[in-house]
Amino acid sequence: MSTKKYIQIIQKAIVCLFLFMYATIMFRPAMPYVADVVAHVLFFKDHMLTVHAHNGKYHVHAEVAEAAKKNLTEKGTNTTRKDTPGSDHIFTTTYTLPTPIIYTKWLAALPSSTTNIFLPHHFPPPRI
Repeated sequence: MSTKKYIQIIQKAIVCLFLFMYATIMFRPAMPYVADVVAHVLFFKDHMLTVHAHNGKYHVHAEVAEAAKKNLTEKGTNTTRKDTPGSDHIFTTTYTLPTPIIYTKWLAALPSSTTNIFLPHHFPPPRI
């Protein structure tokens, strides 16, 4: 095997390792649920006899609460927070569309059951 091919294999392995680490960190809050589903599918009898017998059917919630307590930051740590709760990175643009005019002649041609859902006059929205 040539050196160039060996370097490419190593690079792919490192990229896969980092991708796996990132996915594990991102899905860490859901890991107790995934572990419970795997235990129900693969080890149903043992899981029911041990975990469900001791902790009941809501044992995953207790595991999630314990993990949340473990991951909380300590009270003495400095966190940089802004005074305003908004984000400076999100910009939105709002568009106002004109209110459509409903024509009464067209509504008169419809059966009476469908005309009950429409307003026969043009009512603009309130101005702020």
